[in-house]
Amino acid sequence: MLSIRKCNIYDLLSMQQCNSINLPENYNLRYYFYHALSWPYLSQIAEDVNGKVCGYSLGKLEEDNEYKGHLTSVA
Repeated sequence: MLSIRKCNIYDLLSMQQCNSINLPENYNLRYYFYHALSWPYLSQIAEDVNGKVCGYSLGKLEEDNEYKGHLTSVA
């Protein structure tokens, strides 16, 4: 069983590890930190019953003339 919740800064290393295992394009920790500080309400993680991060979604907003959202990364 999985649970999904908003991520926090303590999850960033686990998110980076999940990314490096599952995706060919890898981001540095600064990229996750930037998202967590800029749009803390737009990123979620999936945890297993033991609390291990097994997936995440990373989102951001563009605030030009009209609001646009992006799903930056999913793993």
